[in-house]
This record gives sequence, structure tokens and C-alpha cells, in this order.
Amino acid sequence: MRTLVWLALKGACGGSNLDYGAAGTDAGIGCLASNECPTGYVCNDFGQCEMPGGGSGSGSAAPPETEIQLGAPISAQRYVYVAMTAQDELARIDGRTLAVIATPVGKAPREVATIPGTDGAVVLDSENGTATVVRPNGTTDQIRVLPTLQHLNRLDIDPTGSYAVAWFDLQKAIADNGISGIGSFQDVTVIALAQGSEHAVNLTVGFRPRNVQFDDAGTHAYVVTQDGVSAIDMAYATGHEPAIVPPIPVADPSVPPEDLEVQIVATGAYAAVRQAGLPALRIVDLATGTAREVPLGSPATDIDLAPDGSRVYAVARDAAQLAVVDVATATAETVDLSDATLGS
Repeated sequence: MRTLVWLALKGACGGSNLDYGAAGTDAGIGCLASNECPTGYVCNDFGQCEMPGGGSGSGSAAPPETEIQLGAPISAQRYVYVAMTAQDELARIDGRTLAVIATPVGKAPREVATIPGTDGAVVLDSENGTATVVRPNGTTDQIRVLPTLQHLNRLDIDPTGSYAVAWFDLQKAIADNGISGIGSFQDVTVIALAQGSEHAVNLTVGFRPRNVQFDDAGTHAYVVTQDGVSAIDMAYATGHEPAIVPPIPVADPSVPPEDLEVQIVATGAYAAVRQAGLPALRIVDLATGTAREVPLGSPATDIDLAPDGSRVYAVARDAAQLAVVDVATATAETVDLSDATLGS
């Protein structure tokens, strides 16, 4: 996949198709850097190999390599999308033909997400505060540009493809050396993606969002923050003015956020909370905020959810047990795994 994307993007940057002729023999072929050109040629600003001024065409020293910043490829049903950050464009690569179409999408795009069940995508402008919804339309792309908060670096789309949440992830910004700037620590942008009715609204949530999850129906988004979970009714939020969505506490405020794993069950009714070092699992009713603790034989080293949202599985490594927790009743059955080595 990476090789195909790389070859296709050569064509996009070079403004030519993917037929490069005999390797190492022709000038004018597409390129991203001079080391891809025949000996003695350089890669010009238009992505084409050419003779340098006054060069002889052979025996010349290779010029310095030029690197072009690209985002990670992400696939839709038929197409692969790549953010061409330096060019302020989004490349759409046809998986059948490798044909490439580049669409302007704002300043320095980096974060791209595809819309489930479609060939469309959403890309964030990392500097000016916009999100561009891109939908293929033959040889062109239909686009809709929406205002967002500035310097957002994460984008999550619900499983039905109806809504998206764009937000600022401090940990990602640190890992990226702050290349996209610093965004809001307590606000997110929610986006309605219905074609022809796309629009965005900013919401205030809990402090320092850590991740975003959705229920399977795609009707609610759950922003896990440092101080709880902000549950967003997406239809209501995108149909009204900006508002505050206060977080629902899921643990004692004195517990460091890094010690918590919070997972939302598929129905969206409950949050399962694992706390490092605590021999119990907490089940939080997200409608009432009521929390119930389920004792475990030892601290859980990992949890996972049943696809229908009815159960949580917790590995108690030191006790050599698997706890099967009924979410509705907050009761558990244990499976003895003393003959196994447990981790996750």
C-alpha cells in the first residue's frame, strides 16, 4: 500500500501520469526529490527532472535531497487519501487506476479521516481553523469548508458517518513537537456530515480531552477528559448554538488521569473504568452519574468490552482470573486461569 501511494503521489506532484518510461533515461519524468532523477539531473519546483543550468548531464554531483511532508495514507472504500501538507492539498488516489486528484483544503493539512460507508473524507486545516469535507465526484471533488477552532490535531468520525468531533490532543502535540500549534484545552468542534447540510458547532467540554468514543448508533459522542466524560447528544448539539457540556465524574478527582482507562459500552449507557492498582472495576451510569464498584481478585491489567455492550471482561493477572462483568447489574463471574500466563 505504501509503495502504491508513493508512486501515485509522484504523479500528483509532477503533474503527470504514472508512466515514467525507461528508468534513468528520460528527463522530464515526475519526481519528489533529485535523487529520483537520472544522474546529472535535478528535481525542479514543478516536480520534474531537468538539467541544472550549465550542467553537462553526466558526472555531476547529486544535488541536496528535498523532502516533501506528507500525511499518513488513509483508505476509504475505493480511494486512498494523503494530506500533502507542504502543498496545502489533499491527494485522492484511485485504488483501481492509481489516478491522482489533488484538492486544495486549507493551510498545512495533516489530519484526515474517511467517512464510514462512503468514499468521502474530512481534513483539518492545521493553522487557520477549518475542516474541509471532500466527496469524490468523477474527476473532481465536491468540497464544503466549515469553520472550526484553531490548531485542532485529532479528528474522530462516528461509525455511521453522520458526525465528527475535532479536538486538540496535547499528548499528540507534544509527540509532534508542537508543529500544529497549541489548541483549546477545553473545547471541541462537532460537525454534522449530512451531505448538503454540513455544519459545525463549538462546544465546551471537560478539561484536557484524552480521547473520543461513540455509541454504535452514532447518536452520541463521549469525550473522555481529565475530569470525567462529556456526553454529547450530536443531533441536539449540531442543531443549537455553542454550549457547555459538563463532564460526568468517573473516578475520584485525586486519581491521576494517567492511571485510568475509560471505555464506553456500545449502547452508550455506561462507562467501564479501570484504575491502576485498584482491585475493582467501576461501572458508571452515564445518564445518572451513579457509580458502582465490582470487586476483582487483583487489580485489572486490561479490560475489553462485549460488542453488544452487555459485558466487560477484566483480566486480573495476579489472581490468575478473568472476570466477566454484567454491566447492567454490576456483578461478576470469574474464570479460573491459574494454569495460564495472563496479561491482556
